[in-house]
This record gives sequence, structure tokens and C-alpha cells, in this order.
Amino acid sequence: MTAQTLRILVIEDNPGDVRLLEEMLVPTGDVQYEVQSFARLDSGLDAIADYSPSVILLDLGLGETQGLETFTAAQEGAGGVPIVILSGLGDEAVATEAVAEGAQDYLVKGEFSEERLRRTIRYAIERQRRSDTAEERIRTLVAEEPGFSDIVMNQPDGVIVADSTRKVLFANPAAAELFTVPVDDLVGSELEFNVRPGASQMVQIREDPRNPKFLEAHSAQAVWSGSDVHVLTFREGEHVGFFRRILRNIGF
Repeated sequence: MTAQTLRILVIEDNPGDVRLLEEMLVPTGDVQYEVQSFARLDSGLDAIADYSPSVILLDLGLGETQGLETFTAAQEGAGGVPIVILSGLGDEAVATEAVAEGAQDYLVKGEFSEERLRRTIRYAIERQRRSDTAEERIRTLVAEEPGFSDIVMNQPDGVIVADSTRKVLFANPAAAELFTVPVDDLVGSELEFNVRPGASQMVQIREDPRNPKFLEAHSAQAVWSGSDVHVLTFREGEHVGFFRRILRNIGF
């Protein structure tokens, strides 16, 4: 059986941390790891086109950027490559926020094993693949308009179409159930979160601190009834449970 090759792009300015990652990512029987590292964000992002990484391991505390600003810049330049945050103990809250904004996961430096690192990389790649598949499915649904509403009315996932101002133009019954409001109330309302086209994100739709509700959302830009719109699918899934565990771990 041919071994799978995973290309790991590390953007980290601490040589010791880079060396530790390289030692952890030694080849196994079924997976070969190729690791390329950069100490600067701009250099790492410039290498994406030629290197075609499977995943990016990103330190939030680089020389030229810090914190969530680092992730935001990396996400904009990553071209859809999944990102896993490398966090210090003091940055864990920021790393959690980065996950909410679209990072696939985070690892606390000095707190993860070789197996945890490899598993996190595998899961990040798989979640990104599912996100890309969801976006393609959304585009297919929209392309089949005017039968769009007929197609999505019985979809198990929640589906919402929103305009550029985030006003909801269409919602299927599954979306109304997830948002716990009637369809007629959901249509015409304004989404209370920023839409990130082409990305997966966690959105909080109930702010009760004792019982918050989060949904995993996938979105794409499309043309619907002649207008540019956001088409979003929502579900409660594996990543939602993961995000809830993060919040519990930091005492939310």
C-alpha cells in the first residue's frame, strides 16, 4: 500500500518549537510527513502556491503580528488550507476565538503528545474537506434554481439565503428548528454574526450563559434570483461538541 504524504507548513518563530514538531512528525507505516517551516507569516504564506501544504500549523505570536490578527491574516492568505493554531498557555482564549472564526483546531505548546498532534492534523484536513464539499453542494443547489426551494425544503441541514446586508431572504424548516423560531419570523430578520464565505465557522445563536447554543455553519457566495447572496447551511455536529468542550475547559 502506498503511504500517504502530508505536507505540513509550520509558521513558527521559535526554533526549539519547530524542531520538536519535526521530531514528532516522523514517517509512520502509512503516512509520510514533509515539514517546511518559516519564522515569518508573509514568507510562509508566499510558500503556499509552490508547496501546496495539506495543513498549516500557525503560531499566534509572531514578530510582525500578534494574537487573532495573526490568524486573520493567515486565513486570508491560506487559500482554503486548514489551519491549526499553536498556542501558548496564555493565548488559549485567543486560540479558542480563532477556532470560532474558522481555524480547525488548536494545540497548546508543551501540552500535546505526538499522537495528539498527528490526530489533530488528520481531523483538521478531514473537516476542511467536508467544508469544501458543503460549499460545492450549496453551489449545486443554487445552480438548480428555480427548483431551489423544492430541493431544500426537506433537507436535514438548515439552509438560509441572506443578502449582502445579512437579511434573511429564505429559510427552510430545518433552519427554523435549529434557530428555534418560526420560518416566517426568521425570514426578514438579520443574521447576528458575520458571514465568512467559503469557510466553516461556529456561530452562537443563543446567548444564555448557562445554556448557550452553537451551530456549525458553512457558507458560499452565489447568485440567487439575480442578486448576489450568501447561502448558508447549519447543523449541530462533531465540531459543535468540540467547541463546547473548549468553552468548558476555559471556564465559560
